[in-house]
Amino acid sequence: MALYSATDMAGAGTPITETLTAGTTYNFDLNTGTTTPNPNGSNYFTMEQPTNSTGSYMNVASKNFDLATVDFTADGGIVGSSLLRSSYKLSVACGNKTATRLVFTPNVTITSGQVMLRSTGNVDLRISTA
Repeated sequence: MALYSATDMAGAGTPITETLTAGTTYNFDLNTGTTTPNPNGSNYFTMEQPTNSTGSYMNVASKNFDLATVDFTADGGIVGSSLLRSSYKLSVACGNKTATRLVFTPNVTITSGQVMLRSTGNVDLRISTA
């Protein structure tokens, strides 16, 4: 599957380039690069649907991130309470200097370009099937 660099996901982010099939479990490995993450400050990863032309989610079909199954590795550096999600967005805080695994099972299929992947703090991402 794909690797997304911290540079790719900075700012507005980058569209996902692969399909995540409903009911299939994926590992989202964060901070696995040799120069990631930022050793100081906050590090975040966000997966978000693009908004409409007015910047809202009105009339945008939801990917139901609030219904997807999400698990964390026990020692991965994510604080469980840091998970924020809605029908349109999923976001977590990542540990400093720590590789982190987010285990994600979508309940609807997400195709290439349907969601944006964003990060702060020099966080990279590798997606693979579990």
